[in-house]
Amino acid sequence: MTNSDWDPLADLVHRRTDHEKRIRTATTDGSSLLRLAADPQPDIQLIGRWEDDQLVGALTLAEGPDAAGWNADERAEPSWMVRQAFTDPERTRLGRLATLWIGDYAARQITPPLWIRCAVPEPEVAWYLERDCGWTLVWKARDKVGYLNSLLQQMLRDLGQG
Repeated sequence: MTNSDWDPLADLVHRRTDHEKRIRTATTDGSSLLRLAADPQPDIQLIGRWEDDQLVGALTLAEGPDAAGWNADERAEPSWMVRQAFTDPERTRLGRLATLWIGDYAARQITPPLWIRCAVPEPEVAWYLERDCGWTLVWKARDKVGYLNSLLQQMLRDLGQG
């Protein structure tokens, strides 16, 4: 994503955050994602998925899982962590498609990761990722702020990639 994508990204983040506030307590307001778009960081990749000239999903990928909850062996494995994900609230069930986007993107890199991982604070979202999108629950652990996260992962080759 580039600076020219700022307006569609801000619109997506705000619509998703408003949607989350209506259905449950949002765990993020998206401000860190917008800061990343304005000031890219070399260790965090911001990728977007467009459909018919509309941004339908944006997420960040960083090398290696967060330390909270992942053990030393898991942190040592080549992995990418999905740190944030925002999807168009008017388009339901984008999780499987986003999973495939991530796998495709990772597989096209010079050094693809072995694992794609995430930490999900919402139990319903974690269950959906397990049941419908093929993610595997590894652990449940509290993060630095106190949220109980479901730590999920997929092996890149299981995504039909690599």
